Amino acid sequence: MKSRAGLTAALLAVLLMLTALWGCSAPASNAGEEGTPAPSESPEVSAQEEGEPDGPVDLPESSEAQPAAEGGSEKPPKPVIGLIVADDSALLTRSAMHGFLRTAENLNYPSRLYAVPAGSTAVERVDQAVSDGCSGLVVWVDSLESANAAKYARMKGVPVVAAMAAGSVTAYSIEADAVLYADPADYCAEAARTMCETAISRGNKEGVIVIAREEGAHQDIVDAFQAAITASYPQYMLTDMPIAATRAETEAAAKEYLKDESNRKLAGVFALSPTAATAWYNAEIAAEKAFNFKISPVIMALDYTDENLSLVGNSKILCLIARPYYTCAAQAAMVLDSILNGSAVQQSIRVNAPVIRRKDIEKYASIVKEVKNWFGM
Repeated sequence: MKSRAGLTAALLAVLLMLTALWGCSAPASNAGEEGTPAPSESPEVSAQEEGEPDGPVDLPESSEAQPAAEGGSEKPPKPVIGLIVADDSALLTRSAMHGFLRTAENLNYPSRLYAVPAGSTAVERVDQAVSDGCSGLVVWVDSLESANAAKYARMKGVPVVAAMAAGSVTAYSIEADAVLYADPADYCAEAARTMCETAISRGNKEGVIVIAREEGAHQDIVDAFQAAITASYPQYMLTDMPIAATRAETEAAAKEYLKDESNRKLAGVFALSPTAATAWYNAEIAAEKAFNFKISPVIMALDYTDENLSLVGNSKILCLIARPYYTCAAQAAMVLDSILNGSAVQQSIRVNAPVIRRKDIEKYASIVKEVKNWFGM
């Protein structure tokens, strides 16, 4: 009896120990999986049926969790920032809009897009942004009106960054905490060097460079390109060739130009109009076959349109100059972030406009594709 009682006591003790251990062991939690935010997706931009934003557009905040502050509490949400832009539905303008929105998302800022519709003004969009509680603005400057809007926003006490990828920064009096711009003197010097050195390597050591553009368009680029040629490659002469009403007419005029033997010292073509590069490429090929000559001019284009990207990707033209619509807006958002965080920034910031060759096409083509997806183009 005594041994049996001892055995019973021992078994009871073991049972109590197992119960205690089981009670202290919590089951594995799946809260980490369920509580993990979903990956951030590209924000959907509301649009009218025509594809143009109708006033301010809310962009969702990034779903990435904010890092915890000291004491275990989350950091306060970032303030709302906005972009004021005259949306003409063009690819380049939409590229600027995309650059701002994508960068704001990456920086975890809730962002709003303030398009300037017909019958409204950029200054009115500033008032709307202030009313909506925007703590900082990027103003896309492409007119005197938008330059005045940047000045007005600053007068209202809102931190403002002005950004522009086209035109000359000296064309407007821009007052902002920072101004980002592409200087034609910079990228035209590189364009001239690229064209002329390539022409020399092809045996065209002197001759004519045609500027193909709408009459009077892009005068700042023409002046900067002429200055670069005069300074470094005076053996080449620029000839202005306005494009015709249609690409077919431009192509026919170019072919007729090359029919004259005195015009066959063609070293290059700088196509500043959207369809001019294709027209001159086709005209050169047709003229060489029809009139039995070979000149191999260097053809360069302006801006990353679908057509120009295709021409460079297929080695039909040498390269294109990419005015930095996307990059300028993206960097403006980053500068605004620095201002809102109390960091000192430069008041005037130049943004590079790179020469895009065949090896770079995939990168820029992917940006264009995403822009079109975002805005339903």
